[in-house]
Amino acid sequence: MGNIRKKEGCVVGSGITVDGFIDGMVAGLAVSGVKAVNSDQLDRRLVDAFHMLEDEAGDECELRFHLEMNPLTNSCHTAKIAVDRAVKRGVLSRQKDRLEVVIDSKDAKHVFRRLPLNETTWVRLANKVG
Repeated sequence: MGNIRKKEGCVVGSGITVDGFIDGMVAGLAVSGVKAVNSDQLDRRLVDAFHMLEDEAGDECELRFHLEMNPLTNSCHTAKIAVDRAVKRGVLSRQKDRLEVVIDSKDAKHVFRRLPLNETTWVRLANKVG
């Protein structure tokens, strides 16, 4: 199961919502110094990161959402909606064909504190996206 472990003091049984997943991914990008990601095929990259998390997490963390590509539309509606909500929350900004990371590494540390996985895991998952 690699690096996926709950942080000290994390409540067992706490889970990750799709919004928490996106926030964790954006925080991982921020601490990695990534300022923007290409929005082309972003939903596919998020689905890939989700499957990576799903494969590794096992019973360690409850995932309260599911991401899957729709073979008819070749997109993931849930991922697109979650990204739109992240833009509304102000963690991402939509700029033409890319999404800019609005939060900085200090803000990212606050995000990591409220999520059940450690920073290293989020950075590794974010590397699938950015």
